[in-house]
Amino acid sequence: MKGRMRVWRLRHGIYRVKIGMDKDHDHKMDRAIQTREMELAKADSIDVDLAPGQVTVIEVSRLKTLPSIFTRADLALASRETRFASGQVTGVLHNIGAAEARNVHLVVQDAAGRIEGEVTIPSIDAPLDLNPRRVPYTIRIAGKPQKDWRVVADPEDRIPEINESNNTSRIEPPVLTLPTWNAGDIHISGP
Repeated sequence: MKGRMRVWRLRHGIYRVKIGMDKDHDHKMDRAIQTREMELAKADSIDVDLAPGQVTVIEVSRLKTLPSIFTRADLALASRETRFASGQVTGVLHNIGAAEARNVHLVVQDAAGRIEGEVTIPSIDAPLDLNPRRVPYTIRIAGKPQKDWRVVADPEDRIPEINESNNTSRIEPPVLTLPTWNAGDIHISGP
């Protein structure tokens, strides 16, 4: 079974990650099945293979401290602000980080990851004065978005960010509004 462990309290750095089993239930790894080195920071995740009926132990130890991530930009998209109408996907790009982001590439991807439309936002400031920083965007696409289409900010991962888990938004279908009727507007005539 595939699992994912998200780290929240690690300082940005290079870590050795050891994954193994605890067959004798002493809360210690009997032997490492997998060892890898990886860069980790707050909100990053570690993919783990979990064996059924077995206790999996994960040991994470810092090898090298890297500069803080909290001086970076943090782009964000929200599905509640992403819409499609008249051949266009519209929404709002946010920067909730501590640095300006330049040349932000936004793409509309289909369910297979193919790019259906794109736009570049030249710049979005950091909210250093605590006032939100938002830039509206419009991306033209051919046809209508299908199930699991999404907008992705910085898909090439060129902009260092605090957290990248908020860089994707679903494209919400258009809201169908039905006419409202007053009881006095309805007339029924018999045969």
